[in-house]
Amino acid sequence: MINKLKNFFGLKRIPFSKNIAANELFKSQSLNEISSRLEFALDNEDIALITGSAGSGKSTSLRYTLSQIDPQMYPCVYLIAEDYKIGDIAKLFLSKLNILSPYNGYAALNAMKEAVRKMYTEKNQKPILIIDEAQNLPMTTMISIKNLVNFDMDSKSMMLIALCGQYELINKIKSTTLDSLRRRIRIQYKLESLSIEECSKYILYHMSLAGIERKIFGDDVIAEIFRISNGNICNINNICFELLIQAAYSSKEIIDISLFDRLILPA
Repeated sequence: MINKLKNFFGLKRIPFSKNIAANELFKSQSLNEISSRLEFALDNEDIALITGSAGSGKSTSLRYTLSQIDPQMYPCVYLIAEDYKIGDIAKLFLSKLNILSPYNGYAALNAMKEAVRKMYTEKNQKPILIIDEAQNLPMTTMISIKNLVNFDMDSKSMMLIALCGQYELINKIKSTTLDSLRRRIRIQYKLESLSIEECSKYILYHMSLAGIERKIFGDDVIAEIFRISNGNICNINNICFELLIQAAYSSKEIIDISLFDRLILPA
């Protein structure tokens, strides 16, 4: 199927794939905004909040941002949240940095803070801890997160924690129980879907990366893609990929509206 698709359109590679280098990512307004805010947070803050719907490009934006910074100066640990206690997070942080972790959660928390302190004072490093899908963390763990960044009587920013998740994370952090955590968050961004103009540019950009400069997706087709995808990047990728397959099997060099009848539309 893949070879048929590539041969029919003359593709150099499959477009609309997640297997794309960070420097080739489409520079949407949201991606540029997230990158700018997180780069500022690295210098001045200790907790940042990034939210967006599933498939909106949060992980992609984070990957792009990390590609722009020095990993020696800003070593990064990426976690996908589960039902973790704060000690579990400390253990995972140490493990991913190849630092021996105590079995006891409280001891691991202290070991993590000591490791961060040494990285900051002895190596001039500021580690980054990204917790994705943070809305899945227990409330007790969320309450304790602020303790991870409390150094020297809360006078220095030695690490950055980026809390990332879906929109329900916003409501969770608005809880009065998390007042002290919320007050520490000065850098935040709510990831928006692509506009119709960005959707059009996004589709043409990915086709260009695949070696196609001619216009395969007409304006009416792009408008329909935008309508049913709601500008969600994951949905756009899935729709465009399926349309290309349908077109190849129907021997249509230009995608038309009739091909939408065969799609299983996004929820």
